[in-house]
Amino acid sequence: MFAHRILMPLCVLKECKAFSAEKISKLCGTTVTASENRLKRLNKIMERNKFYLSPLENRVLEQFKEFIDKNKYNE
Repeated sequence: MFAHRILMPLCVLKECKAFSAEKISKLCGTTVTASENRLKRLNKIMERNKFYLSPLENRVLEQFKEFIDKNKYNE
């Protein structure tokens, strides 16, 4: 669980529009299986619209801003 949060932060995946296991895998350099598991969590959080509630999450977004800008998928 800890590695998922470090390698594939949900807020970064959302901002990059990485909404498939294949996109997550490519973006984060993880296996498709690990990416599928993270995608399930991403979808649950998106359904509940529970993003950007934590100051820590906002700091992660700030730190990843350049990465997000360079790696955002077009829908």
